[in-house]
Amino acid sequence: MSRSVGAAVLGILALAVVMAGSAQAGPTSPQKCTASKLKITGKKASCILGVDSKVAGKGGSADTTKCRTTYLNAMTKLAAKADCTNSADAATVELQVDAFTSDVQAELAIATPNRCQAGKIKAVGKKQACEFSADGKAVLKGGTADFSKCAATFTSSFAKLELKGGCRTSSDTGTIEAKVDAFVSDVFNDVPICAHEGDFCGSCGIGVCVRHCPGSSLVCLDNATFGPSGCTTDATCASGEICGAVGANCGTGMTNGCASICP
Repeated sequence: MSRSVGAAVLGILALAVVMAGSAQAGPTSPQKCTASKLKITGKKASCILGVDSKVAGKGGSADTTKCRTTYLNAMTKLAAKADCTNSADAATVELQVDAFTSDVQAELAIATPNRCQAGKIKAVGKKQACEFSADGKAVLKGGTADFSKCAATFTSSFAKLELKGGCRTSSDTGTIEAKVDAFVSDVFNDVPICAHEGDFCGSCGIGVCVRHCPGSSLVCLDNATFGPSGCTTDATCASGEICGAVGANCGTGMTNGCASICP
């Protein structure tokens, strides 16, 4: 019985989304919030990698204090807005940025000072910022983010740097690119389009804000792909799907289910 109730609740929300979507002219406030968070994240990572690039090229020590302060101030301002109240993701995303930039530093800052390695680190910063920008545009306008230009520019940059010679690493374009793509994807999935549970969200047409099990953070899921499964974590869902639910304590009294992200 609980499975039917959960499905019915999400189904009702989906119907409301369809009705609301027909009257909505432009992105919602939560969508604007998400796009802003993605842009801010890209700027922070670019700032840190920019500092790392200078150190890799000229030596010295990296001072990323300004990058971190600017990021926290920007996220705090967003959190003060009525439809951008879910500020818990700021700390989560900051840790992801720090882990990613440290990983890039470890992979590319080899035998520096070295102009080539500095150039590669800078190229990484540009690629991730480009992808976050594309994600932001997709959130606001609908559709799927197009990373083709980001990828082409990145690949070309690495090729030109290696052609000049003197690089301390080589043939690592694919490896570094995969790290960038994984980082951007992880952040995108952790920055909610949602401000409140039950909100209509996303650009897929029938997105619903639900709890991301087993926690309480909100995520926008595509109701068309929802299937009651009694899941408790993403690990029990099919590839590309996550576990979500409507209700306190991640679906208490309601049915948890797996569904795809609604961008």
